[in-house]
Amino acid sequence: MPTLLKNQGAKSRNPQILQGNESNVYINKNEYFFYSNNPEALYSQHMADNGKYLNCATVSGNGQIYTWHSNQTGQSIKNCILIYNPNSYAVQVKVTNYGLTDDATQTHSDADAWESYYNGQNTSVTVAAGGFANLFLRTIGNNHHFGIVARANIVRSGTSTSASVTLYDLAYFTNSGSANSFATAEPLSKKRARGKGAGFYTTIQFPQLSPTNTDGVGYTIASKYVAAVPDTYNDSFNGVDCSYITDPSGSTTGYLQGAFGQQFQITIPIKNTTGVARKFRIITICRANVFLRTAERVLVKVGSFHAETFEELFQGTKALPWEAYIPKDGKFWVAKAASVKSRLFSPSDIQSIMKKAMVERMKSVYHIDWFAESGADYPVRVFIKKDEVTVGLDTSGESLHKRGYRKLTAKAPIA
Repeated sequence: MPTLLKNQGAKSRNPQILQGNESNVYINKNEYFFYSNNPEALYSQHMADNGKYLNCATVSGNGQIYTWHSNQTGQSIKNCILIYNPNSYAVQVKVTNYGLTDDATQTHSDADAWESYYNGQNTSVTVAAGGFANLFLRTIGNNHHFGIVARANIVRSGTSTSASVTLYDLAYFTNSGSANSFATAEPLSKKRARGKGAGFYTTIQFPQLSPTNTDGVGYTIASKYVAAVPDTYNDSFNGVDCSYITDPSGSTTGYLQGAFGQQFQITIPIKNTTGVARKFRIITICRANVFLRTAERVLVKVGSFHAETFEELFQGTKALPWEAYIPKDGKFWVAKAASVKSRLFSPSDIQSIMKKAMVERMKSVYHIDWFAESGADYPVRVFIKKDEVTVGLDTSGESLHKRGYRKLTAKAPIA
């Protein structure tokens, strides 16, 4: 299998796409998925002041909230998740993980929101019987992209018993209390959804892969053919890995294309049937770097380990199989280091020590003492949280939010 090459060194591959087994896909449908991305571009007619909400669904227990919109009203707006408790007792909404996007340039993805989500940012709110409360209330500037990703568990206050509430995705100027119907949805051709699904966490066991050439073999995910929606197709698992979102208004009900807001756990067994020892690489990044909307960049995880001292960081980095990713002439460096609640916190020291460890590992493998680093770039990123080190190879280069952005520019005219 080939090493990933970028830019001028990129090589075209034509992998054989295999058919998967639908029975190997499992979506935990015991959890709700509150999804709101239609309409995406918001104008004054979509505001609660004019009687509209962006999404509305009754949910209970544990689940995921995902929203993504763009403020095109010409002025600042307010946005929140409004919660109505129809019960005769108080309920608590416990948000164990969440992240928010508010982008003035309309070019960034929600990568920072997902990072906050995975870092365990949390909050909670108690809603009185028959009462209202809100989460994530904030002011959004004109021409801003904004969104929410949050995992929320709804329980009867003071207990662990699941309870039901009605969630609203609201945007408004000054009056949040006038919303009584859904905002007009964009057409299905936009591939945007709203409503409620059953399940946001998908586990897939890929059938065995046995590549025999450099084009490779693989599977596709996150696409379901729908006759009424252009440019859709069945992925290797016939789309059973796609969440089904029911729109109470009936406008956008259907399969969620692209898996936005979802999480996947994928297992890929590989068997060498060529008769000789070979290295096999798993490449899941080429189409991801081109098409993903919900990522700032795509990393290949090299490994993870525990480190409380620089010696442990050095040894843990040295133990990783760098030669499986970086060729002898590859240019490699630690492009970014971040640390949260860890004993090791100096980015420059982390970067320096890891680079030394990488060199030592590859010196022992390639049997050379000096690396010219004249080949393709292999930037590395490391994140340390609570002394757990996660190391990834950056496959994106320039941030994905800059793809095709403002390639044709000119000076602004002066009146």
